[in-house]
Amino acid sequence: MASTGPMIVVLRPRRESFDQKLWKMLVADEVAQSKATEIVGLDFDPILNTQDPSPKYLVNRVSMRGGHCNPVVVAVSHGVQGEDVMPELIRSNGRWIFVNFHYRSEDNGKVEDTDLLQMLNELKEERSK
Repeated sequence: MASTGPMIVVLRPRRESFDQKLWKMLVADEVAQSKATEIVGLDFDPILNTQDPSPKYLVNRVSMRGGHCNPVVVAVSHGVQGEDVMPELIRSNGRWIFVNFHYRSEDNGKVEDTDLLQMLNELKEERSK
């Protein structure tokens, strides 16, 4: 499955940095979006968790659990921290690879946790209806 969508084109040189399952799901999402006339896939940058990238990103903290590394990456714009994303990495063949990206949002005091694999699965299900 090939894609020339903007995200895949940008990420292709780092293909080996992504788990095969995650990579295939990202490509499938871009292929579906390229065939559609309305939004049927991701409508934001899932790596940075944004539609409008900030000028600077910092790793705020890192946790390790069960062989998984989870850095918390925050956007910084004009000295103010904004959206964050928590990549999930595992060690594979001597290198760290991305297996998922976790997001936390707050709306009217309600905190919601989601992740990229979950979103991609839900979008795929919606497209199959």
